[in-house]
Amino acid sequence: MRGTSLFEDAAKTLFTTNASWQFTRQMCLRLTAETNPRANPTPCAMTFPTATHVDAMSVAVLEKDCRLGYRGAYLKNIARKFVECRSFADWGVDDILACLSEVKGVGEYSINHLGMLLGKWHRIPVDSEVRSYVREAGRADDTESIHAHYAQWHPYEFLAYKLERRLLKQNWIGD
Repeated sequence: MRGTSLFEDAAKTLFTTNASWQFTRQMCLRLTAETNPRANPTPCAMTFPTATHVDAMSVAVLEKDCRLGYRGAYLKNIARKFVECRSFADWGVDDILACLSEVKGVGEYSINHLGMLLGKWHRIPVDSEVRSYVREAGRADDTESIHAHYAQWHPYEFLAYKLERRLLKQNWIGD
């Protein structure tokens, strides 16, 4: 699911919020198909749209034709910010995350997830998978408790979470 650009990662992160994995994949495919005009292209032949392509699309097309629902307006906001900021070329990671955190539709989970993708491991992107794991480990699953548990490994909280998961499951190749 990792993208070839920060914009693609931001869009795909948005698509994972409040959605099953299958629905996330469908949103990606529908958006990609909408911006690849070739008749019936295969998923492998399609390229994910750039921020400029998405910014040129109407919210109605994103919501209805791509069937992104409420995410259509949020994706448009994200695309507009990427266009305004020239895709954050030559920006530092902290500045990128601070700027994106002001975009309507980009919440704490998304900022933490994008930060993790950019090498900032100080915050865990808490989602249903993380909550399920900490419940399985016998701990409280609220965001504050999760962050407090891993705070002792600052600034590597996310890495501590991933390592703990692998150690407890004795799953050395990942899950």
